[in-house]
Amino acid sequence: MGNPVIHFEIGGEDVERLTDFYNSVFEWEITPLADQLYIADPVSEEGIQGHLFQVTQWKINLLFNIY
Repeated sequence: MGNPVIHFEIGGEDVERLTDFYNSVFEWEITPLADQLYIADPVSEEGIQGHLFQVTQWKINLLFNIY
């Protein structure tokens, strides 16, 4: 594979909805870290890690950063 994803960040207005969605669709284990910041650890041993967080400073519904 040429350039695999190594980290992701997904922000939205409703973190609970984000965590519920990604948990139900991808079966990710999502753990709260700090105030409205969560880490998603996909079940696969080779899975990537990332963050789900609440977006408060911008007027957007969803933000994706993929590295």
